[in-house]
Amino acid sequence: MVGALLPGGEVVLFVVVPYLAIWLGRISIGDGLHRLGDPSYGMYIYGWPIGQLLTERMSSGPVWTFMTANLVIALLVGLVSWHLVERPALSAARDKLRQLRPAAAT
Repeated sequence: MVGALLPGGEVVLFVVVPYLAIWLGRISIGDGLHRLGDPSYGMYIYGWPIGQLLTERMSSGPVWTFMTANLVIALLVGLVSWHLVERPALSAARDKLRQLRPAAAT
């Protein structure tokens, strides 16, 4: 975002940022963060409503405070969603598939 404010910022936004996002998405950051859960889908689902609520509540102030608050709250809600909704649903789906799978012929 800071690069977008510099001269030639369009190049940063439309060329550098997409490549950087792909590179960051492909690197392994270790197993340490996976112990906390996978907040990605919850952040995707709840990030927009959280942003709308923050926009309503934080009508003035620096943009970076809004973005930071949105990121932190969406991350926390995403983790809660992973532990209370997504992981139990995936586990139940796996169990159901095991029940439906015919027994292997021996």
